[in-house]
Amino acid sequence: MTSFLVLSVHDFRSRRQASVHFIATELAKRGHVRFYSTGLSRLSEHRGDTRTDLAPRANRVEVKNGVECYLQRGLWHPFRIMKPGLQPMETAMFRFYRWRMPPILKQWIQQADVVFIESGMAAVYIADVKRLNPKARIIYLASDDLSVVGAARTIQREFIRNFDRIDLVRLPSRLLLEGMPHSRNTIFAPQGVDRDLMERPRPSPFRGRQACVSVGSMLFDASFFNLAAPEVPELDFHVIGAGRAAEALDKHPNIIVHDEMPFEETLGYVQNCAFGVAPYRDANTPRYLFDTSLKLKQFSFFGKPAVCPEFAAGEDRGRFGYTPGDRASIVAAIRGALTCTDPITLDIPTWSDVVDRLLTPERFPEHRVVDALDGQTVAIYRTEILPLSETFVRDQALGLRRWKPVLIGERAVDKLPLEGLPVQSVYKGAATFLQKARGAIARRLDLPAPGIMKIAREVKPKLIHAHFGFDAVEAWPIARRLGVPLVVTLHGSDITTYMDWFASGKGGRRWRRYPGKLMKLVKRPHVSFIAVSGPIREAAIRVGVPASRISVCHIGINIERFQPSEPPAGARAPVILFVGRLVEKKGAFILLEAFRHVKQAVPEARLIIAGDGPQKAELERQAAETGSVTLTGAVSRTVIQTLMRDARVFCLPSITASNGDAEGLGLVLLEAQSCGVPVVTSANGGTTEGMIDAETGFAFAEKDTEALTRHLITILTDDELATRFGKNARAYVEEKHDIRACTSRLESAYDWACAQ
Repeated sequence: MTSFLVLSVHDFRSRRQASVHFIATELAKRGHVRFYSTGLSRLSEHRGDTRTDLAPRANRVEVKNGVECYLQRGLWHPFRIMKPGLQPMETAMFRFYRWRMPPILKQWIQQADVVFIESGMAAVYIADVKRLNPKARIIYLASDDLSVVGAARTIQREFIRNFDRIDLVRLPSRLLLEGMPHSRNTIFAPQGVDRDLMERPRPSPFRGRQACVSVGSMLFDASFFNLAAPEVPELDFHVIGAGRAAEALDKHPNIIVHDEMPFEETLGYVQNCAFGVAPYRDANTPRYLFDTSLKLKQFSFFGKPAVCPEFAAGEDRGRFGYTPGDRASIVAAIRGALTCTDPITLDIPTWSDVVDRLLTPERFPEHRVVDALDGQTVAIYRTEILPLSETFVRDQALGLRRWKPVLIGERAVDKLPLEGLPVQSVYKGAATFLQKARGAIARRLDLPAPGIMKIAREVKPKLIHAHFGFDAVEAWPIARRLGVPLVVTLHGSDITTYMDWFASGKGGRRWRRYPGKLMKLVKRPHVSFIAVSGPIREAAIRVGVPASRISVCHIGINIERFQPSEPPAGARAPVILFVGRLVEKKGAFILLEAFRHVKQAVPEARLIIAGDGPQKAELERQAAETGSVTLTGAVSRTVIQTLMRDARVFCLPSITASNGDAEGLGLVLLEAQSCGVPVVTSANGGTTEGMIDAETGFAFAEKDTEALTRHLITILTDDELATRFGKNARAYVEEKHDIRACTSRLESAYDWACAQ
């Protein structure tokens, strides 16, 4: 008899049923199953652990439905530490926790033939399983993207480090590929159902009234019910198992709140309701949740419509979308669901089918994520290859390990050194009048640029990756003719700039049709989008890109190139550094204004502005009046690194320009922190994803000169704080923005695009 071991943060005896419970139940029909639950402690109970009611039954073996269960409980458990400077303490906690592994877990690992490890804290045991039982197969159940759910950095590192020790990775959504180091050992196995259990008729618990049902607490938005209940008094809103999130619900008579209940009891509510509700709270909800949500699967199984935010509705029939916080759209979605007569059907596998795929993946090659993608070619498209400022395109391409990059484009301008990258272009140097005319005609007719198809066919790409929406609309005709997917990275100006600004011709005649072309591109089936930050993703969704088609993938930086140097930031002269194009959105004038006030508090302070652009002349005039300001003009990356070694603080005071153009993230912000330099920024995306406020520097609101002045003075005058911020900054960038890890996620996005 095969011996199975399941490692999870869930407990098999819990009322709440997750996919791992159904998988364990199915395994029990095929062998001996042991279910080990880790991470419960008095600390987690205080924070609302859903297993708290099982605490009296912890630290001993119990059998339920033929499954041996063990819940590990102690005084404490390792947890995520937010402060980068305390990361070694987090790592030490996890090491100690593993070192003190209970004897029963060691025994169960040694006796197992197959070990299932669910995503979450259990992922730290991958190396221990291979050490204690090298012959055991490891199957990883990827319920979540660890970085999305805020798993401890130690867990994320252990998962990536030991990923190749896993024999098989189960993905309930292909979208989870984006969080995997690679796709070589993955299989697609969606959420299943227990048909015998689901199809049993159950009496209605609703006592003759129409009712809708919400199940669970994941990203629960109470405002949906608070707005809807008084508007639809004839409908009862049943909220099941929302936990503490239910405390935000108003006391309306038709909002009925239920505690966690056994799964079978929940089915009576789902089976007999008028429609289901999935009240996700914001547009940054991970896309994979729409595929992995068991409640959405259950609503569909019973033929029930579902009301959910527009970003979750997608194109699935039977889902009625609303705008969160908008009373009118919420009521309209409810009315649509109540009058829906079109039966909803969904082909959902059984849990037996799912387990078959996991135990015998060789029988299901059609569900394996394409292994042959390693070594395939991606054509990275830029109309011009490459402007001096686009080091990020070059560095990202050079960082690809499984895919072979080839830069293709209409013209090679030879401004940026591209050693190590193959380049194919139609023209070299400045365009002639005839070349411009031929290109304009092709763009007008939505045709590939003249000559580019010959190059593209010679390259034979499996996929095309276009940087910026501007180039994407010109790359699409190439991808369409080749019959390959197109991946588009949106950086900022291509999506934040007001579309009517382009349509009015203010961006030039060439881009008048850009908004319309972009919207056509959005509707193409084999086009997917990547945003360089959360705010850019939100901007894209506002413009019309479906939330299900765009993910966030940071570009990252080469942390080996940008290294800290001595002396530490707190021991340096009071030098403020700005690096960037001298254009409106970079906010250089705001920094210059703040610097005048900084000088009054720190007379020896100096400001260095490195960059060129249309604002340079006026900045030079004002700088001469201020004094202690140096404008260097455009400088090389080597010079920038030298400037950062001498800087006490780096400032990026970005704003939203009058035409809507806004910063995507600000890679120079990351480069400064990688060099151990504290930062002060208002950059769109940078304040939320490019630094940690009051840990690696300070964030401030756009155009708030007073706050900017205060933060600069603090860093210039507090030596201990400046040094601490600098050390934290380096640790933060190593953890979150190493281009190697970011590029690995990009390759997973390539895999996913091809798997589609």
